Amino acid sequence: MPEKATSRSSTVRRVYLIVALFVALIFGLVWLVQIQMDTLSAIRAFVGGEGLWAKAQKEAMHSLEHYAVSHDEAQYQAYQQLIQVPLGDRRARIELQKANPDSAITMQGFVQGRNHPDDHDAAVRLFRRFQHGAALSHVVEHWTTGDRLIAELNQVAEALHEEIASGRKQPEAIRSYLGRLDDINRRVTLEEDQFSSALGEASRWVKDFSRNLTYVIALLFVTLGVGVSWSIITRIRATETALSGSEERLRSIFEHVDDTIYLVALDGTFISLSPSFERLTGWQPREWVGKPFVQIIHPDDLPRALEVFQKALAGRPTPAFELRVARKSGGYFHSELSIVPVTPGGETAAIGIARDITQRKLVEEKIQRLNEELEAKVQQRTRQLLEAQEELVRKEKLAVLGQVAGSVGHELRNPLGVMSNAVFFLQTVLADADDSTREYLSIIKEEIASSERIVSDLLDAVRTKPAQPELVAVSELLAQTLHKLVVPASVSVKLDIPAALPPLRADPMQIQQVLRNLIGNALEAMPDGGTLELGAAENRPAGSVAISVRDSGTGMTPEVLAKLFQPLFTTKARGIGLGLVVVKNLVQANGGSVQVASVAGKGSLFTVTLPSARSEGEIA
Repeated sequence: MPEKATSRSSTVRRVYLIVALFVALIFGLVWLVQIQMDTLSAIRAFVGGEGLWAKAQKEAMHSLEHYAVSHDEAQYQAYQQLIQVPLGDRRARIELQKANPDSAITMQGFVQGRNHPDDHDAAVRLFRRFQHGAALSHVVEHWTTGDRLIAELNQVAEALHEEIASGRKQPEAIRSYLGRLDDINRRVTLEEDQFSSALGEASRWVKDFSRNLTYVIALLFVTLGVGVSWSIITRIRATETALSGSEERLRSIFEHVDDTIYLVALDGTFISLSPSFERLTGWQPREWVGKPFVQIIHPDDLPRALEVFQKALAGRPTPAFELRVARKSGGYFHSELSIVPVTPGGETAAIGIARDITQRKLVEEKIQRLNEELEAKVQQRTRQLLEAQEELVRKEKLAVLGQVAGSVGHELRNPLGVMSNAVFFLQTVLADADDSTREYLSIIKEEIASSERIVSDLLDAVRTKPAQPELVAVSELLAQTLHKLVVPASVSVKLDIPAALPPLRADPMQIQQVLRNLIGNALEAMPDGGTLELGAAENRPAGSVAISVRDSGTGMTPEVLAKLFQPLFTTKARGIGLGLVVVKNLVQANGGSVQVASVAGKGSLFTVTLPSARSEGEIA
């Protein structure tokens, strides 16, 4: 009984205190003052915005006039940046006049107009509340007219920019545009003055309205304060009854909710656990009350758990996080937890919710796996499309080459033949010429031969002639090819041709061209000298002979190897990218194949495989 009397006495004292505080609510006028200040702050924002609007418009006009005179594109870019200020305010005004304006759009417009973001909400509230009022409607009207003039100015500016950028730059047209811009600028200035005047009138009206509203609300507080205060006693009693029922409902939720609700003390031990803890972990709640929570967390997740716990106790934000929690039956399950600080009985603690998300994690892992597979397929398909595109481009290039190769080859070979005959004649008649003359004639002859090879490669690349196969020895082909090439003294040649090697069944002229191209490339790959290895070997089961050309030169990277046989691809300063294309075409025309292996810095190995005469039973 004494405890109940004390409780009632405490309640009465609280009621008297509430009555006294309610009378003090008259000081809620401070709140009204705050509203008044908020309104005045909004008007100040509009005034400041009008200043920024006018300043940007004038500076934009100034930049545009400079651009009309100097034709400097930087001046026009400056104009475009400055004109964004009134355009941003226009964007905000149009959105505010809608029935349901988007605050994100109005914020973007205000910020684009160089207004401070903190002034946005107050300015929006003032506009939405009083835009149709007698005072503010004139402000909006002048604002709208100004925006329309800015749009007109911007159209003329774009026309001026188009005139200058076109290169015509007619003085009469530019003067006409400047005259129109000057007229618009004068009208804009007039609207700015009228806007400022209307805004000042609106400010005075809002101030008078706020003062009168303050008087009315103060009177209302005084009138209602006493009557409402006496009713609080009854409401408090009803509230106590409601709180009792609410406590019962919360207890029911605590006991039957699927997720586990936990309360952890400052030292990290469990104070209480909801009954659902048993369903999640297999332990009864009483088995863990008083025990530290660190013992139920996976060791790898423990640092994260302690970090979040300390942040929660410190009052810092703690978003939902994931941990692995132990089960009584063994193993761990994935759990999503949340935690916030509380002060039950004046002592700091942390309360949170734990949810089993094992199934969700399995679904997420499956989705992740499917996404990775899809990404891999997309990348593979993209590579295929890029390769197809590159192949199509190469075919188009070859088609063009095919159209011009015949006529170009004919037109070039005739003068090259004449030049070659002329050099031969000069070498004959000038047999006793000085060394310099003979050297220049030799250079001319070599360059003519090089040009003839390029023409031949071009023709062979786009239209390979049918092979005229006959029996020919590999050693003979190599000897003839080396005889036609100039091997530098710094390059040593090693031949490895078995005596019992069967002859080839191939077109000797075409295969000589193949070997000449490969050996020539090998020599060019060894500018500082090296070793050229030429070999051959029979593959009797396959009925073929493999001819190898190996150099100890610069070698090639994998990227170069991937494009080696593509038409028009070359790494040479004077190459046209058709030599190896000719090699491949001629070898295939003779029923063979060509392979290449190379390591950057260590040299390259080309292997040409051709059918042998033994495969056709032509030799014993």
